[in-house]
Amino acid sequence: EARYAWLCSSITLQSDKRGFFIQLAESVLESAGPNWLSKFGALKTDKQRVIACYNDPEVKELVRGTLANVQKIFRSKNASFAKTKREEADHFYNKRKLDKALQLANQSVVRAPLPGIDSKVEEGLTLSLCLRSRAMILFESKDYELALADFQLSLKYKLPENFKMEAYQKMGECYLQLGMKDKAKVSIGVAKTMATSSANQEIMDRCNYLLNNLDKLVVVPTVKKKEVSQPTLYDGESKAIPCLSTCLSMQRSEVAGRYLIANANLPVGAIVSVEPAYSSVLRMEKHGSHCLHCFKRLKCGVPCPTCSGVAFCSVACQTKSTTYHVWECPFTELMIGSGMSVVSHLSLRMITQSKLSYFESFVSALKKKDTDHPYLKVYNMETHSKLREPKDFLFRTLMALLLLQILRNAGYFGEKGTTGTDDLTEIEIWIGCLLLRHLQVTQYNAHEIYETLALPTDNIGSIDWSKTKTNYMAVGLYPASALLNHNCTPTLARYFIGDMMVLRVHRPLFIGEEVSENYGPVFTMKTFDDRQKSLMARYKFRCTCQPCTYKWPLLSQLTEEDVTFKCRKRGCKGTYKLPHTETSAAQTKPQNWRCSTCSTENRLEDQLALYRSYSNDYERGCSLLAQQELAECINVMSEFLENCNQLVSQPNRNMCLAMEVLRACWSSYNNFYII
Repeated sequence: EARYAWLCSSITLQSDKRGFFIQLAESVLESAGPNWLSKFGALKTDKQRVIACYNDPEVKELVRGTLANVQKIFRSKNASFAKTKREEADHFYNKRKLDKALQLANQSVVRAPLPGIDSKVEEGLTLSLCLRSRAMILFESKDYELALADFQLSLKYKLPENFKMEAYQKMGECYLQLGMKDKAKVSIGVAKTMATSSANQEIMDRCNYLLNNLDKLVVVPTVKKKEVSQPTLYDGESKAIPCLSTCLSMQRSEVAGRYLIANANLPVGAIVSVEPAYSSVLRMEKHGSHCLHCFKRLKCGVPCPTCSGVAFCSVACQTKSTTYHVWECPFTELMIGSGMSVVSHLSLRMITQSKLSYFESFVSALKKKDTDHPYLKVYNMETHSKLREPKDFLFRTLMALLLLQILRNAGYFGEKGTTGTDDLTEIEIWIGCLLLRHLQVTQYNAHEIYETLALPTDNIGSIDWSKTKTNYMAVGLYPASALLNHNCTPTLARYFIGDMMVLRVHRPLFIGEEVSENYGPVFTMKTFDDRQKSLMARYKFRCTCQPCTYKWPLLSQLTEEDVTFKCRKRGCKGTYKLPHTETSAAQTKPQNWRCSTCSTENRLEDQLALYRSYSNDYERGCSLLAQQELAECINVMSEFLENCNQLVSQPNRNMCLAMEVLRACWSSYNNFYII
């Protein structure tokens, strides 16, 4: 168990075994020896740990010597490579093999440097030419919105004069296809003026045709563009705990610590948490397929001006990312080479997303005992520092120093910082302490952000819901939602809109009942022993929820004949497990049962009739799901769970499946892709 716990802990620092960080950590551990480690384990504060690892003569030379090798390593731009890929893209475009052409054009755009960087290749204008080629491919593919964005970017990046009139003309045609007649008129007018000046009869004729037929050619969108609306919290937002519903209240106990309960009855579908991530980071293996900032899946990305390792879905996201990517960008490949985990990267992002002055102001807030500083909600999250072994603290401190060295070499500290193997300044030590704290906080509190991938069926517009797949693409930190304790049969469904986490009730909750989340091991998929082992190793607690106390069976072991009826007396906890022979008995009249808790007599015949009726509703909900009638499916499944929850007790196969159907339906409106 100790070895498994160490594996669970260490993987939150380094997830790639091939990385160099683990070699550094193991070398320091071996060099320092057990006596030094014992002394290190006795240190009480993160500041003492950071200073010890950086300054102690026993490890100083090894640690500083390794950190001295931290340098800018990233996938740089290459104009010649970009030009070659663009020419290949043009080749396939001319053959009308548009998918292959787009793939190559994407490669060319990402690798092309900004104008003027490499004047030896195409006079430094490779990026604009690559964007123009990709725009032409997108235009031919009838993807007018993306084509328009690329034409606009190509002009921004100094598209050569001989291509400008064509770009304005194509932009005008894109506007027409998107229903923007006025913008189309302006753009086509610019193209006509340029064509007239250069005596380009072909473009002049095309522009005249377009201008004379604007009303006929403009396309009125038949379907309005889907806008992602902010989910509404049930009964409004709590003033005590922002981002959570007023229907949730915080309680404390010695055993459970802080936890949340319902202070009102909550129906199925009630949204109890809508929380943007305090900080979030895309997994490194998703850098080429998803937007670095908002995590949207990319068809064609907007490149980073400096590196070729990441991309964005729009100029807006590229601009928003500059707060943090400017510090991380030059070290991306080094971070990958270190093998650091996405949780370690998140710990760094929690620093790079804010200016140094933000954390300096937090120091002042701590001294003044100011409880309003926004960082305090992160600083006070659980670290389980008292339960950590010296080796764990050593490895986390070394990772904190590696992340700190990246910040130092990136220039994050400005005039207040140092570089190389110099002694650390006070502000650098402070940030090192925060990094170490982040590495502890994120281990237990980070949530994985997912998208849902679905496969199409032979029927156009239809998908196979039995083969949907959860694809984890990022991680985020959610301080308010982290107040929720674990349950192996959670009361809430979790889904995401970008990096915004939404928590929604998927079974009825009653006043005074604890509101819980699931940390990973759910009773339907993992056995009791596996759940206990995982939760103890990863989260340092032994679960005593109902599925664990009563050792509920897996979903695969439940049948439709496994039914446990509740006593009809209000407030009574008594139940009756139906023998399998009575579930489908139609000939013999079922016997009534007397509650062993309150002695109330229950009419089994009536309960069976109701259960069969509710089961029919469940089957109807499944049919609606198969027919893509998601809104009606949600209504039917919600009503089924409301009714069934009054009649039968968990574990129940149909109720478990209905809750999963609801989660799938709710999540399908966002972060959902057909592949």
